[in-house]
Amino acid sequence: MTRSLKDHGNELFKHGEYLKAAAVYTKAIKEAPSAVLYSNRSAALLKLNKVAKALADAEECVSLDPAFHKGYMRMALALESQQRLEEALDCYRKALQAADNNNTEYAARVKALSKAIGKKGQIAKAQSRRSPAEAAALAFAESKLTYAAELAKEHGSKFAPELFFLQGRSSSSGGGSSSSSQDESDEVAVRAEHAFAA
Repeated sequence: MTRSLKDHGNELFKHGEYLKAAAVYTKAIKEAPSAVLYSNRSAALLKLNKVAKALADAEECVSLDPAFHKGYMRMALALESQQRLEEALDCYRKALQAADNNNTEYAARVKALSKAIGKKGQIAKAQSRRSPAEAAALAFAESKLTYAAELAKEHGSKFAPELFFLQGRSSSSGGGSSSSSQDESDEVAVRAEHAFAA
């Protein structure tokens, strides 16, 4: 029975029905837990963006069968999606070792991830050499970029960032500073309204 459930889950997975596949694998695991079933459910969960659960299943897979290379690969994929690159690299290396260093996919991932980690280290070094003013300016720009991305996602093609992020009136054109900042907020709100108009 477990074998047929596994095969059914695999068919569902192949057809992109990841939630149903995960449910079938869960049923099979309840009948007879195995590294392969945990590995398969991990793959389905990862496709559903349930990264923490996918990682837990991959870890269970490896604990049941430390020689099963797909378990390490599933762990690596989950860790990589969490940006835990060094840990992911370690898992890809273990997957490659478990596959007797005879898997081109794992070897390519080890190489690519090693390169990415090296670049990340170079970027971190460059960032540590920035002045506090540069770091603050970049953080401010990044926050505006993140906000713009959220608005674009929310409003789609109706979002016009060049209108939304126009600079408001200067503080010298109002009266007091609170009145001036209120004027700027009102102006931005009006411009935002025009940016989202059909």
